[in-house]
Amino acid sequence: MKQSDNLYKMKAKQDTEFTRFVKKTVKFAICTILLIALLIAAVLFCIAPQYSQGYNASIIDKTERLKELHESDRPKIILIGDSNLSFGIDSSLLEETFDMPVVNMGLHGGLGQEFQMNMAYDYIDANDIVIVSFTSYSGNGIGDFELAWITLENHFDLWHLIPKKNYREMFKEFPNYSVRAIKLFISNQGNQESDDGYSRGSFNQFGDVSYVRESGEKELIGQIHTQTPVITQAGAQLLNQMNQYCKARSATMVVVSYPIMEDEYTPSKEFYIDFRQRMQEAVEAPIISDFNSYRYSPSLFYNTAYHLTSDGARVRTNQLISDLKQFLSNDQ
Repeated sequence: MKQSDNLYKMKAKQDTEFTRFVKKTVKFAICTILLIALLIAAVLFCIAPQYSQGYNASIIDKTERLKELHESDRPKIILIGDSNLSFGIDSSLLEETFDMPVVNMGLHGGLGQEFQMNMAYDYIDANDIVIVSFTSYSGNGIGDFELAWITLENHFDLWHLIPKKNYREMFKEFPNYSVRAIKLFISNQGNQESDDGYSRGSFNQFGDVSYVRESGEKELIGQIHTQTPVITQAGAQLLNQMNQYCKARSATMVVVSYPIMEDEYTPSKEFYIDFRQRMQEAVEAPIISDFNSYRYSPSLFYNTAYHLTSDGARVRTNQLISDLKQFLSNDQ
């Protein structure tokens, strides 16, 4: 009996110790989770935003304009793409020509094709014209998660733009964003504009960069060249999904060329003829541009092979107007 009693007591003691261990582990886990939640809340509700005057913060104004135009029930022109649009369109010319309000949603290639297309979905209406122009159609998700956090910060109404496949990476990047935001907060250097065209204040009411840009030809030559564009199955699928969405709402979607800097490294005219053909075979929406019509001298480019000078933006916009007029006349 004594031996069995001892075994029983030993087992009871082991059970008690295990229970204590589990309780301590659970308490530690709960405390850790609460601490993390508290830190996240502190950053999002007390520290952020710290990039409210940066280039990518223009997403707030672009989205607000798009929402206002959506609520007005007036047919509009929506430009969707990367920075080739924000640094390459004169929306006032488009608006004057077609007598339709214009919003330029072009932002930054690092956010990825899907993120930037998501920016427009909630606001596409009947008789809208949706113009899509990316420098490449890889269909990949967000490419720069640091940039994505700088863009979104605590603007919770924009978080739905994040592709689902990028949720994990965005969560992993949050600590890095938090450290940078806290440093800006402590040093009182956050939420400041720059004077180089890369700030929220450099955009006009349409969403174009209105900062006066002169030729950067000397700096561009030998340093930044036009890259070879791609169209993947995933990229084509994103375009087709939006095209179907537009059709269901009696809107029109077209795909147009980006500006192509003409130098010794630029892909040949034959390449762009073939690329357009491959795009049209994969994409249901009409490709209304002859890509080679958008090949421009380096003198019309600003600081990259995709950003035009102020004069270049007007040249490119007039070419787009010509393409769009021809398409609309043939479509009637």
